[in-house]
Amino acid sequence: MPGWERGVSSSGSGAIARMRVFPVLLGDLNAKMGRKQEEDEEALGNHGYGDRNARGQLLVDLCEDFKLRSVNSFFKGRPGRKWTWISPDRRTRNCIDYVLAPRSIKFRSSTVLGSANAGSDHRILRAIIQYIYTRLDTDR
Repeated sequence: MPGWERGVSSSGSGAIARMRVFPVLLGDLNAKMGRKQEEDEEALGNHGYGDRNARGQLLVDLCEDFKLRSVNSFFKGRPGRKWTWISPDRRTRNCIDYVLAPRSIKFRSSTVLGSANAGSDHRILRAIIQYIYTRLDTDR
């Protein structure tokens, strides 16, 4: 039994009758997914950044196969709030960091924090999940 399951089962709380796990992949994936190229691409929204490269196409195909979406591309924002990486000469900017999540998970927003200096050539990507609490019969 995984550690988080042990923690839930040993807590003695009857409020958690069941738990669903949704994988969310995030991080520096070194791929440029770019903008949506075909109308039937469900992995990308209408607000992608830049052009797609070969690794980006592989990532789009992976997302399509596993029914994931690039959360970054579903929220409108200034182009200056879309790029996540800057080259050492400070001339080239790309979006290569992503939040990939199942289509069933709803997000309230996704943006790049421009003012946060992380001491890196990457900028912080923030995505906020819209949590909907559903009351279980055991909560009463």
